[in-house]
Amino acid sequence: MRSPQPARCVAAERDAANAILEKARSEFEETRRQYESGNREQSTWDNRILFLEREAQESEQKIDQLRSEQTVLAQQIQTADQRIAKWRRTGLRAGRLGGAANQQLEVQSAHENAAKREDEATDQLNELRLALATERQRLREPHRTAPADDRPRS
Repeated sequence: MRSPQPARCVAAERDAANAILEKARSEFEETRRQYESGNREQSTWDNRILFLEREAQESEQKIDQLRSEQTVLAQQIQTADQRIAKWRRTGLRAGRLGGAANQQLEVQSAHENAAKREDEATDQLNELRLALATERQRLREPHRTAPADDRPRS
């Protein structure tokens, strides 16, 4: 007759092996979930970086456009200044204060308007420069802009 102990020993070893196998499966599944979560997070950050790069590019284009407008306004101001000087010389020589004064007021008004538009363009340019610098800083340090619940979990 066989002794029941070897069967118990085999059953105990089988149970231990099954427990090890189950633990390994569980660890494998957890590792797989973490890997998939990491891939999703990486994809999210890649999309965020792409979005910020596009915004930076758009900001640079707006800055270029504002610089162009600023150049045009500076030329208009210079032209207005030249006209004012010419009309002053012409008005003083001819002694026509009435017509020249009206023209001078119109030119002066145009000059002030152009100067105001230049100031506005400069303000917009400065705002875009600040926005661009902010976005570039965010691109360099994405971990500081991550919401608390998006941080990797250990």
